Amino acid sequence: MNPNPDRKPLILIVDDAPQNLALMDELLSDRYTVKVAPNGARGLKLAHAVTGSMFADNSRTIRQRGTYP
Repeated sequence: MNPNPDRKPLILIVDDAPQNLALMDELLSDRYTVKVAPNGARGLKLAHAVTGSMFADNSRTIRQRGTYP
């Protein structure tokens, strides 16, 4: 639920493929404020800096693999 109905909910998308980030931004930006990060390290920094409604990431990016060793 959006605590501020005057603002769009925020979604953070993390992916190392620029075309995926562009596509997700294009598909979602009408209904959501979209923040994108090109790698896990940048995604973590953004996740700590913003309060979002949803966080989506590709946990197998090149620079950081999330839960993978």
